[in-house]
Amino acid sequence: MNRKQLLDYYDWADTRLSPVIAGLDKQDYTHSPADSTRSIKELMEHLVNSYDYLHIPYSELEDRMDWLATLDRTTLIKTWHDSRAKFIEAAMALEDKSYSFGEDTPEVDVDAYLLVHTDHITYHRGQIVHAIKSLGGTGVNTDFYSFLAI
Repeated sequence: MNRKQLLDYYDWADTRLSPVIAGLDKQDYTHSPADSTRSIKELMEHLVNSYDYLHIPYSELEDRMDWLATLDRTTLIKTWHDSRAKFIEAAMALEDKSYSFGEDTPEVDVDAYLLVHTDHITYHRGQIVHAIKSLGGTGVNTDFYSFLAI
């Protein structure tokens, strides 16, 4: 798979999920479902922060997370789209070399480095879809296979 196709998928999947999140009532948006430890709002904050890893210095991510927690839903959704666009730009610019996730972690090639980030994002997007369904909402198909079929 090429990198652009993978990143186009992330844009497609988030764009499908965004209006569903925007349309949730406040209780469903801020309430933690019984089988989840985080509300959809908290999951959204973490999802945005997951996109931030490629374009914001690690030392600034904790403050960024605190700031994300203060945002209203509309601003958080806009920030999600902006952060994803910056993530895609940064991911496309990654050089074909080894990367590390920190001082005490092994180096991995660029594909593995990007896969760690994208798998993490997929995981949290799936949590959001699951939370919406557990609250009685309609799920959103964000499956990569469905993206390939369009």
